[in-house]
Amino acid sequence: MDRRNEHGVALVITLFLMAALSALAVSLMFLSQTETSASRNYKTMSQARYAGEAGVHKAMNYLMSDAYTTTLAGTYGSLTTGVYPVQWNGADVVLNPSTGTPAYPNSTVRAAYLAMFSGTANDLPAGTANLKYTATAKLLSMQPVNVYGSNTKYIQTWQITSTGTVQGPLPATVDVTASSNATSRRRRRMRSSRRATAAGRSTFPAPRTPTATIRDPWPAVLRPR
Repeated sequence: MDRRNEHGVALVITLFLMAALSALAVSLMFLSQTETSASRNYKTMSQARYAGEAGVHKAMNYLMSDAYTTTLAGTYGSLTTGVYPVQWNGADVVLNPSTGTPAYPNSTVRAAYLAMFSGTANDLPAGTANLKYTATAKLLSMQPVNVYGSNTKYIQTWQITSTGTVQGPLPATVDVTASSNATSRRRRRMRSSRRATAAGRSTFPAPRTPTATIRDPWPAVLRPR
């Protein structure tokens, strides 16, 4: 049998096998890089989520503090409480960490709220990352309550939105909103919507708009959900 026409077959087969192994190696490398990137993105998004929750807690703690609730009697008369949301000078009543147009009648409260989220007051070091958070509170309703044997108290409903961010080459941003009911059961629920940024941005909207209800002067106990 003449085998002269089969010269070089082994070389061709070897080249095909090397090409297949190279493609497999490239696929495994790409899969490894993808898993590493996904883990890194999850880590930064989780850090931003916790920073956002810290902003919610900080805003809610202030709104339930004596420093704030003792100002309500003087503030109530300047607000239009018969509409939803509550209005002041024809605009929504908002506490925000901004020095722009005032949206709350009490300048002391505005200054205190601004100070909580200014400079390094809202920095959260986490290893090599630097986390920041900010929160905006919108007053939805307010009504006085006559308490037996005590002065008039005020029930307020707030919508709290906090944004936590991870700064750096691979940033992450998470928006957190809170639902709070300071009832006899003393519970507060938290719901969040996430916006994660790494190479791009993904949005996970919340199914509904939560609110935060403050009943002066009884505190609430946080219970994440």
